[in-house]
Amino acid sequence: MSTLLLVHGGWSAGWVWDRLLPELQELNAPARTIDLPGHGANHRNMWSVSLGDYANAVIDAVNEIDGPVVTVGHSMGGFVVSAAAGLSPETFDKLVYLAAFVPVNQERLIQLARKDEDSLLGPGVRPRVLSGRISLDESVCHDALFHDCAEEDERNATRQLGDNPLRPGITKIRLADGFGSIPKSYILCTEDRALTPQHQQWMANRSGVPIEHNIVSGHMPMFSAPSELARVLAGYVKSNVG
Repeated sequence: MSTLLLVHGGWSAGWVWDRLLPELQELNAPARTIDLPGHGANHRNMWSVSLGDYANAVIDAVNEIDGPVVTVGHSMGGFVVSAAAGLSPETFDKLVYLAAFVPVNQERLIQLARKDEDSLLGPGVRPRVLSGRISLDESVCHDALFHDCAEEDERNATRQLGDNPLRPGITKIRLADGFGSIPKSYILCTEDRALTPQHQQWMANRSGVPIEHNIVSGHMPMFSAPSELARVLAGYVKSNVG
């Protein structure tokens, strides 16, 4: 049996999986979460955080787990797990992209995000160059992120959102030759307003990542569809990796 390593997206941290973890436990699907550098309890000077720091944090987390690991990246986390697997392909058994960015070699996250012209998230993104961070205007959070979530979940999540380090998003990703041979799959969220379904499909298709599941959910299925998401992820745990 594999273990899930859940890698969060932008402006969030390991707390974003809290509603999902009990559902996975009910299905006997072991899972771990991390706070990327500069997020949650992993406090760092924002200018000091690089894409390499993100990648190494994921590599270290995978290496701490005994047995095969299914590494799941949500949203920005898809770019992060790609960077980690691109740096150390031999470390990774399988990558799963959950409503996530799928980059190609030498691409920047900011470049990839701007191609999604229908995203409701873009107008709320606020670069703070002097402090090395990127903020998200709360005014876009409901429509872009939480439109199909329970009010209590939305309140709690919005309260915990923080800033992103700026440098990882403007750094070109480097994907080693072995990256292409890592088994990958995509979970598409059909009602997503932050990373539109069309953009998700385009990224998956151009990289040859099969879309294996469609979840009727906005960008945060761990809040709006935790039971369904847990069943999908548990399937990866209990099947042969790859």
